Amino acid sequence: MKEDPERDNRELIAQVKDLSRAEVRLIERHGAIDREARLYRKLYELGQRISGSLNLQAILHEIPAFATRELGYQRSALFLDDRNTGLLTCRAMDGYHSDDLRRRVSDLQVASNDLVAQRLREHKRLVFPDAGADDPKLAAMADLLAVERFVARPFFGMKKNLLGLLVAGNLRPDEETLTTAALFSASTALASLAEQANWAINHCVLYWDLAVERNMLESKIAERTAELKATYSLMREDLVQAREFQQSILPAPQQLPGVDMEVIYRPLDLVGGDIYDIMSVGEGPIRIFLADATGHGVQASLTTMFIMGEYDRVKHSGLSPSGALRAMNDEIARSYGRLAMHFTALCLDLDRREGTITYAGAAAPHPCLVREGEVRELESGGSFVGLMPDVTFPEWRVALKPGDTVCLFTDGLFEPWNQDGLQFGEERLHQALGAAREARRPLGASAYAELERFMGGRPLADDVTFLGVRWTDRR
Repeated sequence: MKEDPERDNRELIAQVKDLSRAEVRLIERHGAIDREARLYRKLYELGQRISGSLNLQAILHEIPAFATRELGYQRSALFLDDRNTGLLTCRAMDGYHSDDLRRRVSDLQVASNDLVAQRLREHKRLVFPDAGADDPKLAAMADLLAVERFVARPFFGMKKNLLGLLVAGNLRPDEETLTTAALFSASTALASLAEQANWAINHCVLYWDLAVERNMLESKIAERTAELKATYSLMREDLVQAREFQQSILPAPQQLPGVDMEVIYRPLDLVGGDIYDIMSVGEGPIRIFLADATGHGVQASLTTMFIMGEYDRVKHSGLSPSGALRAMNDEIARSYGRLAMHFTALCLDLDRREGTITYAGAAAPHPCLVREGEVRELESGGSFVGLMPDVTFPEWRVALKPGDTVCLFTDGLFEPWNQDGLQFGEERLHQALGAAREARRPLGASAYAELERFMGGRPLADDVTFLGVRWTDRR
C-alpha cells in the first residue's frame, strides 16, 4: 500500500489535539478539585470559628458574607425566627450596597406557616425560578431580595422548628456562572454552609436561653433566699425570746447551807427539751426536779413549759417525790393524753439534817453517787410520765456521807456517738466523774469536757443537763 505522508500528518495532528484537549480537561478537573478542596477547607475553618462562638450577631454576619465572597453569589441574606411574632426576619445580609436595598430586604418576612416555609420543611431547599416558577410568593420574594434567581436553605431548631433561612441569589441569569448547573453546584456548598450555621446558631441560642433561664432561676433563688433569711431572722428573734423566757423559769445559781450545787445546762438549739427546778424552804429538804421532754428544739421546749406548769401545781403540795410524779402523771394522762406529751423525770429530796436522799424516777437515767473516787450507780425505774393514769413510781432512800455528791443528768450526757461509731456511754461518764472527783475538779464541767473531746468536734444530737449536789455536813 502506498504511503500518504499528508494523511499521516493529519492523523498525528488530530491525536495531538485529542491529547491536548484531554490534558486540558484533566488540568481543569484538577483545578476544580483544588478549588473545591480550598472551598471546603474554608468552610471547615468557618465552622471552627463560629461553632464555639457565643456572639450570635457575629455568627449571623459571617454566614451571608461567606456565601457572597467564597461561593460566588452576588447577594445573600440570613433570616432568623423572631419569637415574639413567629416570623422569620432578616438579621444579616451581604451584597446589598445601598440603603434602599437594605431596607427592602429588612422588611421581608417569612411566616413560619406559609407556603415558602412549608416547602422548605418538605424539600430542605428552594431554587427559584427552576422550581415553583409560577408561584407568585416566590416571585415576590425574589423581587424583594432584588435578584433574578436564588437558592434558599433552611435550618431547624432543637425541637425541629423552622429556626432560620439562608438565601443566596444572583442579579442576572445570562452569565455563565449563573447557569442552572452552576447554581446547583454552589447550592451544594450552600447546603454545607447552612449546616454550619444551623449548628452554630442552635448552640449559641441554646446557650443564651440557658443563660437567661439561669439568671431567672438565680434571681428567683436570690429572692427566695432573701425571703427565707427574713423569715429565719424573725424565727430566730422569736427563738431568742423563747430562750430568754425558758431560762427565766430556771432557778438561778444559789448557795444553800450544807450543800454545794453544780448545774450544767446545754440546750442543743436556742431552746431545749430539758427542764429542771431546785427548791429549798429554810433549813428543810432541798427538792430537785429534772425532766427531759421527747426530742429537742422548739417542740420539746414547748413541752417543757407545760411540764413546769404541772410541776408548779404539785411542788408545794407536800407530796413525796413518788407522789409528786404520780399526781403529774394522772393529770397529764387523763386531761392531755391525746397530745402524746410524754417525758422522763426524776424527783429527789435531800434532807440536809439527816444526810439522806429520797427520790423517785420516771424512766430517767440512773442517778450516780460519787464518794471519794468511787462512782456508784443508784437504782431507778418507772415509766414515762403521761402514758397512762394510775401508775405508781418506785421510790428509794439512800444515806449519804459528808462529801458525797449525787449526780442527776439527762441522756444527752452519755448517749452521743462519735465519728468512729462508738458511744460515749455510762461507763465513760462514770470514769470521767471519778477522775474529776480525784482531781477535785467540778464533776459536771469535767464530764461535759470529756464528752466534747470524745466527739472530736462532731456536734451533739441532744440537750445536756447535769445537776450535782454535794452534801457537806449536817445542819
